[in-house]
Amino acid sequence: MLETRSYLVHDLTHYAVEAEVPIEDGFYGLLDGGTPLERLNDRTLTEPLSPGLAVAESLVGPMQSLSGGRLDPAIFREQCERRFPRLVATGCVDRAHARLRRLAGHWAATPFHGTMALDWPAVPVEGRARA
Repeated sequence: MLETRSYLVHDLTHYAVEAEVPIEDGFYGLLDGGTPLERLNDRTLTEPLSPGLAVAESLVGPMQSLSGGRLDPAIFREQCERRFPRLVATGCVDRAHARLRRLAGHWAATPFHGTMALDWPAVPVEGRARA
């Protein structure tokens, strides 16, 4: 049985992270650029489709742990800023986490059989300029 809820959380986390970190060739950037979803979900690939996708994946997993309360926000911020100093600016982790909470609320408020539409590129929140 396919457990779709974890896929939804993962995809919303990608959206939140990629909206706040200037990753142009992450999951949503590649999808927006015409990369087929089947190619993005190809589990036989030995390398990510783009450098940005690799960065996004390395941020998304811990962000999910942060949202689940299994990771201390201060530790995650420090790790991100040390590992990706040019990408992860001050406040970026907090903005991505806040965006993810808003997305989860948006999803929870979406009526059964309703549609939750998200624009890409995402509208930046105050304090973050699109790269």
